[in-house]
Amino acid sequence: MRGFFAFAAFAAAVLVAGCNSSVSPPVPPPTHSAIRHVVILLEENRSFNNIFAGFPGAETAMSGMCKPAPWCPPNGRIALKPVKLESNGILGGVDIDHSHRGFEIECDPDAANVCRNDGFDLINHGQAGSLTPAKTYPYRYVDRSETKPYWDFAKQYTLADHMFYTETASSFTAHQQIIAGTTQISPTESFTDQPNNMPWGCDAPGAVSGKYQITFTPVINTKGVVNQQGPFPCETTYGTMADLLDAKDVSWKYYIWPMFGAPDLSGEAWNGFDVVEKVSCTTRTQFGVGSSAYWECTKRGKDWSHITHPETKILTDVKDGDLPAVSWAIPVLCASDHPASGSNQGPLWITKVVNAIGESKYWNSTAIIVLWDDWGGWYD
Repeated sequence: MRGFFAFAAFAAAVLVAGCNSSVSPPVPPPTHSAIRHVVILLEENRSFNNIFAGFPGAETAMSGMCKPAPWCPPNGRIALKPVKLESNGILGGVDIDHSHRGFEIECDPDAANVCRNDGFDLINHGQAGSLTPAKTYPYRYVDRSETKPYWDFAKQYTLADHMFYTETASSFTAHQQIIAGTTQISPTESFTDQPNNMPWGCDAPGAVSGKYQITFTPVINTKGVVNQQGPFPCETTYGTMADLLDAKDVSWKYYIWPMFGAPDLSGEAWNGFDVVEKVSCTTRTQFGVGSSAYWECTKRGKDWSHITHPETKILTDVKDGDLPAVSWAIPVLCASDHPASGSNQGPLWITKVVNAIGESKYWNSTAIIVLWDDWGGWYD
């Protein structure tokens, strides 16, 4: 299954305010100049084919292979049908299995460990596949009336259709990849899937380790075996891109909803830096004793000052001339393209950020990268 990104220095006509839309004139194409700013916009849970099926010049498909089942046609192929970004328009949406186990089922590797990609009809609904059989539902592409902004950007600029995901699980590992390029925690093990409690990081509840540990992160070993009772999600072994930027005194920010900013869960789930101990939790204090013991982060690392709330602060920084050299901007749930969001505001959020840059002094010196963090279980 393919990962992908759209690279752009562009603007389009649609804007959003929060998760409501408005209209702004398009910005003219920039003149060529050196890239001094990189903005990474990370959306959620869409395969390349789910967004760009039928895109001219790209390798996509309008049908997919299936395993024999009552819903699999005699020819072994299921025609793709359109689906709305907002699925049923209700928070919770219609999510499908995108766990590591779901990946294995869909991949259906042959003897050479090459994916046959014919098991998409055998997964279930629910993030971890714990609900009813999804049957033909994963064989979908997003209604093109909703993906039009993405298609417009891709037609004018650059679309990468032969990029590949490094991770094979859900958003937890993807949000580590985007800051660290790895989830490897030892020579033989790497994170996979997501912790059993939120927040997904050093702020998770319970003990760090030992007898009273209640938050676990699944890990996969080099033989492909998954252990659901893995370590507390507070990483100490790998570095991040922030280390490289800090070493050269390059400015950066990570724009995201507040960690405990209810009702939106994006700050608790998608703050990749909360997993990195030296950034999120340099001092941890124990409260309570025995089975009631728990630890809380009582001192943050120096790089925690780069974590900027809320995610819309990037728009203010662009306007005020304070855009750093490198930015990550993580949307709130309703603007994330996540099938469980019940919302279709992702393209509008992306366009708003792009237009803000397009109308600013940064337009001629900024590279904007748009990508989706995992395939979400959708056919590709």
